Amino acid sequence: MEISAMICKVKNLRTLLTTEQIYTVPVELYQELTCLRALDLGGSDIDKLPNEVGRLLHLRYLNLWGTNLSELPETICNLYNLQTLELSQCKKIQKLPSGIGKLTNLRHLSIGGTDALGYLPQGIGSLRFLRTLSKFIVRGSSMGCNLGELKLLTFLQGNLKIEGLERVVEMNEAAEAELRKKNRLRGLTLNFGDLERADVEKMKGVLKNLHPHENLEELEIMGYPGLQFPSWITSGSNLVSLKLHRCGTFTELPAAMGKMECLEKLEIVRMGSVRHIGREFYGVGIGGSSSFVAFPKLKSLLFRDMVEWDDWDLPISKDINVMPQLLELRLEDCSKLRKLPALGRLQSLELLTINTLNAVKRIGSEFCGVDSIDSSSSGGEVITAAFPKLKKLFFSNMKEWEEWELPISTTSMGDTPPAIMPCLCELELSFCPVLRALPGLGKLKSLESLTIVHTMVGEFLGISDDGDVHNGCFSTEEEGAISSGGGESTQEDVITFRNILGNPLRSIGCLCLSKLDTEVKRMGGLLACFGNSETTGGGSAQVQQEKEVIFPSLKNLEITVLPMWRGSNLPSQKDSVVIMPLLRQLTIRLCDKLQVIPHYMFSQSLKQLEIMDCPELGRAQPCLPPLLESLDFAGNVGFLSNSLPVCDVECSHNNNNSYPYLKTVYIFASPHSSLPKGFNKLKGIQRLILHRCDTLDFELKELNHLTMLQHLEINDCPILKERFGEGRDWSILSHVPKITIDYEEITKSN
Repeated sequence: MEISAMICKVKNLRTLLTTEQIYTVPVELYQELTCLRALDLGGSDIDKLPNEVGRLLHLRYLNLWGTNLSELPETICNLYNLQTLELSQCKKIQKLPSGIGKLTNLRHLSIGGTDALGYLPQGIGSLRFLRTLSKFIVRGSSMGCNLGELKLLTFLQGNLKIEGLERVVEMNEAAEAELRKKNRLRGLTLNFGDLERADVEKMKGVLKNLHPHENLEELEIMGYPGLQFPSWITSGSNLVSLKLHRCGTFTELPAAMGKMECLEKLEIVRMGSVRHIGREFYGVGIGGSSSFVAFPKLKSLLFRDMVEWDDWDLPISKDINVMPQLLELRLEDCSKLRKLPALGRLQSLELLTINTLNAVKRIGSEFCGVDSIDSSSSGGEVITAAFPKLKKLFFSNMKEWEEWELPISTTSMGDTPPAIMPCLCELELSFCPVLRALPGLGKLKSLESLTIVHTMVGEFLGISDDGDVHNGCFSTEEEGAISSGGGESTQEDVITFRNILGNPLRSIGCLCLSKLDTEVKRMGGLLACFGNSETTGGGSAQVQQEKEVIFPSLKNLEITVLPMWRGSNLPSQKDSVVIMPLLRQLTIRLCDKLQVIPHYMFSQSLKQLEIMDCPELGRAQPCLPPLLESLDFAGNVGFLSNSLPVCDVECSHNNNNSYPYLKTVYIFASPHSSLPKGFNKLKGIQRLILHRCDTLDFELKELNHLTMLQHLEINDCPILKERFGEGRDWSILSHVPKITIDYEEITKSN
């Protein structure tokens, strides 16, 4: 799009903002609109600014953000009234006008994200009123400027990034910048570039002389080649955020960092020579005080890409409190760290991410900060809870992790064991390829979301029950198959099941089910139609309240790529166990050996069900739950591809519709040529999506029962496209407002 030449006739125009993609700007604009105060060409595709821009003498604001400019004309230096020059994200710009020092009224020069910009011209120091300078580049060429040009920029505020520090000629040049006098700066990034080319002693002096004002809140140091940091970083500073990146020569982290009283965020990345983090890092023993708080305000801590780090000490005791306000801890790509410390002692931790710790083989009770379920910590302090406020826990890419133990167990009468993760809501395990068993996760009473991706776990959730322990029912056709084809429970099955639910089963503890009352009442007579009178009626309420509940709060369960998960029999616990009573969303993907979906996963409260590529699923499946709202089958899902496990009982008060809440059905890449058996019993569907079903073929009359259908969508189904394509008779579905074939809506005209 080109700016219309008609605009040039508005001689007194003060502000011109472009809101659409602009490719060219007529030269007349710069010649005629000489009264412009603000010109915004940000985000446009212009690649050249003509010399005529120098005629806009009244211009105060010029925005060229994200354009394709490679340089600016020298005439831009005639704009002596210019106060803001916005060049952020101009990826192609290579240089600034050599006379930029003439813009003496310039307040804001934004050049962040200008990766091709190799240097700043001499004369930057003349911009004495400059408030914003995103980036300062040290001597990219003979025409570049040195650190001394920062001396007179006393009004600088916000964030400043200094690049090319490895090119500083003399260490005293850094002192000439007088950063300590710039009390309005809030953030400072110091980039030392290439470690291999740097003079270590000179760079040590440069960093020492770049001592900022005490008001600085955020500091990032990148590529520093020295062996130690100057004392101004940890002593007497008011830093709120500190990031140390690529400081590869350090063998240990700066001592007494734990004494930084204002620090809230700490990132330590690619410190490739650090092997040990111990008491000195926290400042323990420095100063002689017996009682000590390390990192008193720290809220976020990240360790990433620490390739030699193999030992970590967390010296929490009765007299030493470490990171009492820490909310978020991330450990990523620390390939030699063999053992995790007592992270469960971090009293405020809410989010813990552990990613690519390839040397960790076992995570035990010491991870929680207890050696056994009823132990006390060193120094006589009694542990009442491990991870007391943890809400989210993520493990991923743990290639050698084989064993996980959580001290979720019971003690003798009268003892009170520590609570383990009492607030945990979300747990994710992904790409832990040798992890074969999990601890008693069923006793995590606050757990609402559980995701398991690509592990070798075979029996912790994939244990099919025997018809006594379930929350659903069987379809009439499958009931005989289940009773005759279940097989015998092995001792290994029973032990593994008890591990996940808490060992032993009888000691899980009764839980009041009052929060299920609302859901039970809403089900009403519908559940009675499914033969589940046990959860309804006044006479059974007492029985239900006495049952033990496993995964009492779980609402979302996702299981993907469990190659060892088959499904096997549970011991019968009908009178004492309820499993996943609040489950709302169930996703099962790519479980090649799964034969039977455990009945407790088809909770009466389940609303969303997705199953993808589980080809071994057989006939013996539990009935689809009555409150289901969304059903998604993708690929080969075994017997379910051919026959839906629907209940044969219809409910008269719901117009003989067994599934009145099921509104959306999505079938993707079905291997069969017909709709699954039982589909005709799903009468409440409002949206039906068929996608990439190459062999699927049926008559429109097979959809007659869908009287509530609002949208039929058929995409990439070649046989159906031929059968129902352009010119076909759709009168049978005349009540359907929207019909789409291959992403094009079918109308009366076509």
